[in-house]
Amino acid sequence: MPFKIIRHDITKVKVDAIVNSTNAQPFIGGGADFDINATAGPKLLEERKLFGDIKKGCPILTKGYQLPAKYVIHLVAPIYIDGHHHEQENLYQSYIAALNLWMKLKEQCIFKH
Repeated sequence: MPFKIIRHDITKVKVDAIVNSTNAQPFIGGGADFDINATAGPKLLEERKLFGDIKKGCPILTKGYQLPAKYVIHLVAPIYIDGHHHEQENLYQSYIAALNLWMKLKEQCIFKH
């Protein structure tokens, strides 16, 4: 299956996985994190809590539950301060970590149709 980036409401796309920029601690934040959890239902947060705190650059995978996406890759993204604290490099590394997780899982055939 090809890799593709699209612009759409992340809670409405039927894909193998979406990436959720989330908090390090297992609670529902604002923005897309709130929307993803609201659409997926309470089981998403229940599964997310099993992982405890997430370290920056160490994404985790949960089921998508009531989302059209089969899985959610949860990733703690770096916080923008002023552009002089390696924010761009850290954001790049976050994207690479999420893509590496997806590739690893794809190789293990977790994304079966």
